[in-house]
Amino acid sequence: MSMQMIFYIRLGSSMRPTTRIIVGVVLCGTAILLAIAFLFLCKCWRRSTRTLELVERYAFLTAFRFKDLKNATKNFSNKLGSGGFGSVFKGTLPDSTAIAVKTLEGFSQDKKQFRSEWQILVLQSC
Repeated sequence: MSMQMIFYIRLGSSMRPTTRIIVGVVLCGTAILLAIAFLFLCKCWRRSTRTLELVERYAFLTAFRFKDLKNATKNFSNKLGSGGFGSVFKGTLPDSTAIAVKTLEGFSQDKKQFRSEWQILVLQSC
């Protein structure tokens, strides 16, 4: 007679139902957090791409240090007027180019509105 070996295999998980629920909740929570992080990164990337496009479109614009603008406007002494975001001062660059410098007042102002105003000014100067 031949000897036969019988093996018993238990199919299924050895985890208790509460453990399964906890693992499921943790996995779902992790997936949701990863999705939110991905959407946030996409939004930031899109915003930086738009800023780069603006810089490339208006490449003729020059960035100035605050110290240079302060010197050009003689410590912001010649005020031309004021608007919704702050005051505008007249100044002169070292090469005798006349400039107008707008200073922002307060931190609660909407950056989107300021950018819109800036874009309108740039488009009018083209």
